[in-house]
Amino acid sequence: MSDTAIFELETNVEREIIQEKLTYLWQKACKGYKVDTWDGDSYGVKTIFCELLYVFREPGEEEAIREVVDYLLSISLYNQIYYYRCDEYISEELKARSLTNITVDDLFTEQYRPSIGANIPQRFLIEG
Repeated sequence: MSDTAIFELETNVEREIIQEKLTYLWQKACKGYKVDTWDGDSYGVKTIFCELLYVFREPGEEEAIREVVDYLLSISLYNQIYYYRCDEYISEELKARSLTNITVDDLFTEQYRPSIGANIPQRFLIEG
């Protein structure tokens, strides 16, 4: 099983630097799996989206996710990032829904991990 995990953050770090760091962190555990980043539109604040091709139960996966989340929290403006589950298009409607705070540990539970079978787009807040 595989799917994607999408993270969003506001940062002053250039997207290309984030792409390079995430590629290193993610691919050392999940060799050959894709990392993508793109710029978002957030009313004058630099918003970056990061998408990881997620491979379930890959050796080193949990450590890599923790490193990715720690890195993103360390470069975010407000020490918080958003995690999107089961959504390939980040809509304004989804952003307007109430948030549930989760921890990085929650990403390894069935309720929050990416899932091919899950079909309800959700957005969560992770704070450092």
